[in-house]
Amino acid sequence: MLTTWALMLARARARMGTLLAVMATIAVLVLGVSAVIGAIGSAVRAAVVAAVDAVPEAERAAILTIPASTDPAAQRDAATALISRLFGDSLAVEELPTTGGGALRWQLTVDPDGLDPWGVPVIAADLARLDLEARAIDGLAPQGASVDGGLAATLTTAAEGVRAVQAVIPVPLALIAIGGVIATLQLARLLGDSRIGESSLLRARGRAPSAARRAAVIELVVVAIVGGVIGWLASAGLVTLLGSGFVAALRATWIVPVVAVLALGPIAGIAAHRAAEGETIERGGRARTAVTGLSAGLLTLAAGFFVWQLRGLATGGASSDVWAFVVTAVAPALALAAASIVVLTFFAPVAHVTARIAATRAALSPALPARMVSRHVGAFGVVVALIALAAGGSVLAGASISTWSLVSEQSAALRAGADARAVVGVEQVSAADVATVADDTAAAAVLTHAGSVSDIDVSMVSIPDAAAESVIAPLSAAGIDPAALADELAHDPVGATLPDDADRISAVFGVRGSIVRTFTFPEDGSEPTYQDRIELPDAGLLEGEAWLVDALGTPAKVALPIAITPDPVDAGSGTLTAEGALPPGRAPWTLIGVRVGFPNSPGSLTPSLTPQSLSTGAGDIDWPSTAPIPLSRESDTAVIPFAPVPDGVPAVVSSSLAETFGLALGDSYDLGFDRSSRVIRMQISGFVDAVPGATRDAAVLLPLGAVTQSLFASGGSALRADQVWASGADAASALSSVFGADAVDSGAANTELTDSLAATWWVATSIGGVLAAVAIVAAAAALARRRSGDVFVLRALGVTPEAQRRSRVGELGWVVLAAAVAGAILGGVVAVLALPALTLAAVPGVPAVLAETVAWGWMPPAVLVALVAAAVVIAGVIVARLVATQSRAGRVREAS
Repeated sequence: MLTTWALMLARARARMGTLLAVMATIAVLVLGVSAVIGAIGSAVRAAVVAAVDAVPEAERAAILTIPASTDPAAQRDAATALISRLFGDSLAVEELPTTGGGALRWQLTVDPDGLDPWGVPVIAADLARLDLEARAIDGLAPQGASVDGGLAATLTTAAEGVRAVQAVIPVPLALIAIGGVIATLQLARLLGDSRIGESSLLRARGRAPSAARRAAVIELVVVAIVGGVIGWLASAGLVTLLGSGFVAALRATWIVPVVAVLALGPIAGIAAHRAAEGETIERGGRARTAVTGLSAGLLTLAAGFFVWQLRGLATGGASSDVWAFVVTAVAPALALAAASIVVLTFFAPVAHVTARIAATRAALSPALPARMVSRHVGAFGVVVALIALAAGGSVLAGASISTWSLVSEQSAALRAGADARAVVGVEQVSAADVATVADDTAAAAVLTHAGSVSDIDVSMVSIPDAAAESVIAPLSAAGIDPAALADELAHDPVGATLPDDADRISAVFGVRGSIVRTFTFPEDGSEPTYQDRIELPDAGLLEGEAWLVDALGTPAKVALPIAITPDPVDAGSGTLTAEGALPPGRAPWTLIGVRVGFPNSPGSLTPSLTPQSLSTGAGDIDWPSTAPIPLSRESDTAVIPFAPVPDGVPAVVSSSLAETFGLALGDSYDLGFDRSSRVIRMQISGFVDAVPGATRDAAVLLPLGAVTQSLFASGGSALRADQVWASGADAASALSSVFGADAVDSGAANTELTDSLAATWWVATSIGGVLAAVAIVAAAAALARRRSGDVFVLRALGVTPEAQRRSRVGELGWVVLAAAVAGAILGGVVAVLALPALTLAAVPGVPAVLAETVAWGWMPPAVLVALVAAAVVIAGVIVARLVATQSRAGRVREAS
């Protein structure tokens, strides 16, 4: 009489192949999840460090400065404690020499080895308010504190990528987990199905159902423990090869095998026990089919709800951060799981129908293979579910990898606007610099500014309309056609064109002074007398300037120092001359306007100016009007545009902004400048999916010359450009030679973090392929043993063992192919529905219009095909050996 443990060991040895398959499945599951968790941290850390190293040196450090108090030693201790509490080992700290005034200083830089990659958003936020934190500590900064350097801004930018990884990494992890769970449960049912005869015999000999259930659970828990430990150790070794410590990897991922064992061991044991008791798909009748259909329906409804929520995130629907995280993590994996269950649910009826159709054929094939598949849908279901899930996952993985790579490139190109751009600084672009760049390649000055239309924040980009076609880079995905944009931005001349050899602006006005009344008070106390006279204003109280654009459309401001010459004959009258030299630039220049007036309040002064002549050093320019211009406290400046100012500046608006306001061609809106009272009237002249160079989806593209004219006409001043765009083969080098390499953005995508996400998809695809391969081999071997009796019958009918092997491999091949095609189609549907939201989460700063792109990648599906093909070949070899052995056996019992 066998003891309970001896019986368990004997049964385990009899089904060692299937148990090894379950063990391998759990090991692969733990390996995949642990490897991703262990390796992604190192990858994100490396990406953040690379992002920091790529910025100029001044933006790689933060310097905390605190004026010394009477106890500098206590200040040092308090500062060290504060920095340690906020940043731990993530930032390296170096105390710098004190300043000449005795202030204490500390330099903080990123520690490449100690940086906590997931803490970067918090580190960036703490670094941005470090001065406030220092002031809040008693005795540390009684006289205040300051933080210099751009490290906080650099880490804030890097934090966007970290958040992207945090949002998206659960998706492939969930796919790996779901694949592992489905594979474990299906293989457990396959194990139980192969033990139906044993279970019947043991029940007949008096074994209690509770004892059988307990034995099954213990067996699968032991298998799960062994598989979990193997996968855990293997993942730590793999992560170690990638640069992390072995012990650290074990410490970071210990929870994965624990959860796998506690969750999968008992559940798989119960599933195996129920299958062994005869509760299989093949023997469950209509009730079992109904339950399976109901489960598939409920899972599909749940997946549909989460995908609907995910689509809401992609279209900008309001949602909490927590719920958005849950939806992003769950929806794609749940949808793929539902797709695989749907394929599995339809597999049985499709197999039965196919068998009936094939039975009408006289030949042995395809009638026999179709009949065998229909009879063993439970065993083949293991393969169908996992192949469908793996195929759908590989399609989603390929689409994700290709889409994110493409969208990252498109987003970077859209952000740059041209082949390359130099971010020079607010009002720092000069006409001379643009002309120097334009000597080598097409170039233009660009003004970018934050603004608002009504209460909607917008990004404003202004470029000379004549340069739009040659400088703006085309991007069909965003609807950017430079030629069309140039046409939509075209406008009338903004001023008077100066001669090619003009070198100065010399504006001459006739000036009439203000009436000044002088009182005389007699000594005898009689009534005072007064005398009026006209007095010219002091030239030092006035200022003049001219705004121009050169031939390349670059705005420039020319200061016009004021000189006043009194008229020797007519007292109170004179000549006012405002003269300044033109800056270097590309001729001919266009004079937008001249402004002369009081920079401060004129008080009681009320002079008047009469335009007389305007010389350029190469000829005179006519004034638009020679009517006198009175100046007073209410109107203290003479603003003289040299061309009619249109009612509105042509504006090409983004689709998102147009949809928000329901804009149509010809509509006019006020466009306000942030942190300024400046407002211009824009008139809609065109629409574009996304505005090049913009930082928001809601954006406006404007002609720089017309913007300069409008600003000057409304306020007497305008804005110089802050960027220079260039296009052509030498664009980046031409910009670098003028502004330095650090200022140049060549439109190259920073793919460090998206590459990390792509690596996790490769892991998910590989794990899915391995799980499917294990299922194929295990199912083929189990079916071959179960069908040992068929060998004798078919051999008696003249079917050779080799023909039987081919038939069984054909069965397996057609089932695998059908499941793979169905899974791939449904995976494509999931990709189309889910990828826009995943792209918005995975690629920081990507415009919504680009996120709608779906690019299909063939490499992950090709890897899956290779793994599955190899598994089918291995399964064919195993089946051939088993069939050959069974055909040589003398009895059916011996063959099985």
